[in-house]
Amino acid sequence: WKRQRMSTPGHTGPISGVVFNPAHPYLVSSSWDRTVKIWDLYNRKVAVETLTHSSDVLAVAVRPDGDEVCASDLTGQLYFWDPQDGTCKGTIEGHKDIMGGRRRDDPREAKNQTHSVAFTSMCYSSDGKCLLAGGNCKFVCIYHVKQRVLLKRFEITNNLSLDGIQAFLNSRDMTEAGPMSLIDDPDSGSDPEDHKDKSLPGAKRSDFSKRNTPLVARTKCVMFSPDGRQWAAASTEGLLIYSVDQALFFDPQDLDMDVTPENTKMLLSDKKFAKSLVMALRLNEDDLMKEVIEEVPYEEIYLVAGNVPSVYVERLLKIISDKIQESPHIQYYLMWIQAIFTAHAVTLQKNSMRILSTMRSLHRNVGSKYNLLAPICQENQHMLGYLVKKKPTNPLEAGGAGGEREDLFSVIAREKLNEKISGSARDEAKKGVVEEKGAKDMDKKKKKKKSRKRNVSS
Repeated sequence: WKRQRMSTPGHTGPISGVVFNPAHPYLVSSSWDRTVKIWDLYNRKVAVETLTHSSDVLAVAVRPDGDEVCASDLTGQLYFWDPQDGTCKGTIEGHKDIMGGRRRDDPREAKNQTHSVAFTSMCYSSDGKCLLAGGNCKFVCIYHVKQRVLLKRFEITNNLSLDGIQAFLNSRDMTEAGPMSLIDDPDSGSDPEDHKDKSLPGAKRSDFSKRNTPLVARTKCVMFSPDGRQWAAASTEGLLIYSVDQALFFDPQDLDMDVTPENTKMLLSDKKFAKSLVMALRLNEDDLMKEVIEEVPYEEIYLVAGNVPSVYVERLLKIISDKIQESPHIQYYLMWIQAIFTAHAVTLQKNSMRILSTMRSLHRNVGSKYNLLAPICQENQHMLGYLVKKKPTNPLEAGGAGGEREDLFSVIAREKLNEKISGSARDEAKKGVVEEKGAKDMDKKKKKKKSRKRNVSS
């Protein structure tokens, strides 16, 4: 890695965010100098005109297709820019959506709070239709990008010990000097141990573990999952994960004393393929699942695939996707894929977004096998067509006295021999015709000589 510098002057204030454009060779940066710059990585200069905002820019995000940039400023507004020509496509007044928490030192109510509320982290969904935003408040918002409307607002916590949670404060706790909880009165009847000086000898500051300001509810970072079915937020309360799927995909109650690898192999030896496959999927052991899948006869694949519960369909597709890349039995695993798609078409369609990553992996692995075998098949296309046409239909014609079918090499050798025999027969026939023609010519010549001799004698 080598350090590179841009040739043009950069921001004049602290940089608050840097994002790469996934579709174009651009780098987008935001700063407290109220600007957003789009840099051309190859030419090391600003690609378009500087995007100017009305206040400090706190965060920036780029849509997955690279055709839109979103920036949030200190006033709580979201700006949507076109990175190609630097025009503003629209704005969202997000300040009103994240208001709703009164702090202890705030003299006004929540809707007229004095402290600034803004988005400090944003993320686009994988399809670019939604925008997830969170900041220094207790709410996380999801917006529809095209319509510029709020879809849903989530409250990350209800912990009343955090500051900025309650919309209304108790007026009895308010005094002229401020909230009573923030006033340290040594003459009060509290525990004397709390007022002792715990600083070390010679230290100019007091106890470093003592918190001078209350902890405020806020969100540091938000992120969408690749399939768009879940999103996560790193907040004051910890890591929060939200999902639209209500079904339970892993149930520990499925595991009991009878679900063991030994019993799975025993069922496999007894040719109970459906039960053994379900038990292997419950154990979630890759080697065991691959062993069970490969032991299923090809004529029973459709029956076994139809008996797999819908909960384990995605897991089964993942195993097949990994196995088809390294296994030579391509047709066998393609039959598995076709059987699963046929038996569980409705389930796969309902959960299309959730299994999107699995389907992409399966498509990529099958496509790599196709690209590997397609040139070989194209080179042998005429040979295969010739062999299919010449393939004997009667086993007695293809084999010997025992009625066994000939292999591929025997068929090719026999066809070549027939071609040689037919060629030699044609040569002999041509030779016979030439000899017969020569004999006739000799008879004509002899007759002409005799006739000449008679004329001379006469």
